[in-house]
Amino acid sequence: MILYFIRHGQTHYNLENRIQGCCDIPLNETGRRQAEEVGQLLRDRHITWDMIYASPLDRAQTTCEIATGVPRSRYVIDPRLREIEVGALAHTSMLSQDPVTVAFTKHPDQYVPGEGAESYRQMIDRVGDFLNDLRRERPAEKILIACHRGPIQSVIMNLDPTIPLRDFRRIAIPNASCLEVELGDDGQYRVTNLYKNDNNTLNDEKLFF
Repeated sequence: MILYFIRHGQTHYNLENRIQGCCDIPLNETGRRQAEEVGQLLRDRHITWDMIYASPLDRAQTTCEIATGVPRSRYVIDPRLREIEVGALAHTSMLSQDPVTVAFTKHPDQYVPGEGAESYRQMIDRVGDFLNDLRRERPAEKILIACHRGPIQSVIMNLDPTIPLRDFRRIAIPNASCLEVELGDDGQYRVTNLYKNDNNTLNDEKLFF
């Protein structure tokens, strides 16, 4: 099995350094262009898939529609692929010096979620459940997965449990990048590539930090 995790294109909240969480913020013009570039990458790399999974949020589904030409009505929507639930932190500037915001943005191991929010560990665990289900149910398929930075970072945390939680937000997953993960014959997932969009140039950088 090969998994292709695509992070959505840019939104105004990304541009303004605002916390989105599960707010349904649409792509901006740059984000739509980035989605087109991911689509070109898929074509250039001859990447194909048997099915598409997606986050419930519009920005992920729109990115996937632009990139693949496949309408969202054909996606498997899985709530475990949503961005982290942030509760009252939604819409907040990531540059805020409020202690809770600072913990959320800079010290994931110290962040204590408020009402309606979830911890980083809870997100990591739900993404881990998703990976385990795919391993059991679809071991021979190629799957395209449209989601968010947090879930893709969570994939890497699940694949490499030696990464400390304090480093979670240092894992670099730019907008409209594509993480390739392969299930080996030993039943273990491995990251095999990160197709990265940097100043509109896609490349094969494998460094996450």
